[in-house]
Amino acid sequence: MTRTLTPGPSPARGRGEELLLPGSAPLHRLGEHEGASQAPSFPSSLPFPAEGRKGQGVRAVAANARSHISVLGASRFRSVPSRRTLLRWVTLALERSARIALVLADARAARRLNRTYRQRDYATNVLTFCYQDAPVVVADVVVCVAVARAEAAQQGKTLREHLAHLVIHGVLHAQGYDHVRARQARRMQELEIALLARLRIPNPYESRK
Repeated sequence: MTRTLTPGPSPARGRGEELLLPGSAPLHRLGEHEGASQAPSFPSSLPFPAEGRKGQGVRAVAANARSHISVLGASRFRSVPSRRTLLRWVTLALERSARIALVLADARAARRLNRTYRQRDYATNVLTFCYQDAPVVVADVVVCVAVARAEAAQQGKTLREHLAHLVIHGVLHAQGYDHVRARQARRMQELEIALLARLRIPNPYESRK
């Protein structure tokens, strides 16, 4: 995960969704579960499947009454937890007020994002685009359902368990957590394990096979 100071729009902004604070210069933090590299400047627009029809997006106020969380793309996939559950996972990982879009993407869209912003031509499990991390976190967290499903099967986990981990991981990235250095990785992993335990999900870093 790296940082660049370059203005640009939200790549996951849906129709009618205003995810950037007016006049802000985004702090781009682009990270994935397996690591990250230099993130280039965002273009003026990015083709990304968005849900703008009534009832497709979820807007909810988190516990601190100052957060705005959107869940997009959930209805496009089978066996994905409800929007309320996805919202709960995002809220669980938040340590301060935030404006976050959680986007569930297919492999094609995830590959396009990874290729455009990381020059890696494959779909990855989760990408975090952070535009501001204080005093209010402003970010997009994009989870690739196809990759998550394949990884869950390989690791002997349920899709729900792995999605919860990826969502929490992405939201922590948006708040400045990282895993580039060993000490940072331990701190982030310990927090992930504790948060997942509250959902009765076992330690994701322990082998189940």
